[in-house]
Amino acid sequence: MAPMTMVLDTDGGRTEASGESFTVRPVPEATGSRALDDALRPPAHGRIVLLTGGMGVIEEELLHRALVPLGPVHPVPRTAAAVSAIIGPGTAEGPRLVCDAGERGFTVVLADAGDGLIRPVSVMNEPKLGRWAFVEAVTAAGAPETRAEMGRALRQPGGRLATVIQQAMRHDFVRDEAVAAGVTAGLVLDTFTAFAERIKTLLPSCPGAEILLIGGFADFPLVRQAIADAAGREPRTLDVVAIARGACDVAEGRTRVAAMPHEQVALPLHRTRAGLLEEIAVPLPTGLGEFAQLDDGPLVLSNGGTPTAKPALPDRLPLVVAGERCRVSLAGLPPGQYRVGVRGAPIGLLFDNEAADPILIPVERQT
Repeated sequence: MAPMTMVLDTDGGRTEASGESFTVRPVPEATGSRALDDALRPPAHGRIVLLTGGMGVIEEELLHRALVPLGPVHPVPRTAAAVSAIIGPGTAEGPRLVCDAGERGFTVVLADAGDGLIRPVSVMNEPKLGRWAFVEAVTAAGAPETRAEMGRALRQPGGRLATVIQQAMRHDFVRDEAVAAGVTAGLVLDTFTAFAERIKTLLPSCPGAEILLIGGFADFPLVRQAIADAAGREPRTLDVVAIARGACDVAEGRTRVAAMPHEQVALPLHRTRAGLLEEIAVPLPTGLGEFAQLDDGPLVLSNGGTPTAKPALPDRLPLVVAGERCRVSLAGLPPGQYRVGVRGAPIGLLFDNEAADPILIPVERQT
């Protein structure tokens, strides 16, 4: 019997689930930041599929670092897994718009997909539109207990909060109904107005695209309504089992995912070879756990401390971004030996030192 696949979901709002050949477990952000719980460790020799996009850049890098000793890790973006779940050989090609309403942010990806191939076209991300940001906005003047109560209520699809909100959307007299200590349905509706406007600005114009809705905030009726109002049609909600099945199809090669379009970033270096000075442009990769390579080995850069044979980092690091030269300030980067890659949108430089947490420095294109 083939070993089970462990699918770890970085959007920790979802519960455990199982499919024919896989088990899905949510990864709380605190777990991703440090070590893995024994309960989250995959079965021996099983495949590890990591659904990415539900945590911050640093947390996901740390989680990946903790998983690597357990076996090969297959990172699959949550949005790609959602598209993979609904396409396959023979599927008509067409645009798909994925709205990932997660715990920690709201991501929108437009992709052309069909016949087992996904080609991302654009991506938009707003970290302040997730479920926890909404909880904090609603309970800004409340006690910590109120925030915890609202957080739990938003995780219950079809629960009392969802029912009362749906009624309040139709009947004004329900607005005074309490949904948590010191929180009324009217306050929830009024607070979400600003969220709905920001969601609208994230959605690209894509007539005819099938809209998919996923994430720990997806079951809240106001989220679904905001997307339907902005797009003029209802989204299709996918559950965690469907997303996990799509992720397994990507990890096992049944669905292919083209690289996400992004600005090419390279690090210009000077070195002497055969007595001649040469300049090379080292590409900086964007994938989870991926860092720059030089001459078939990892490129390690030295920042301060004891002089080494490794290339030294200047105070302002030169880069080539989309063909244009710029410099990035490294003020505040601690001394150490670092691998470097590119992460996020907008992009940042990720400096990885295995003895400490990675450091993300935004690329602000100082010339």
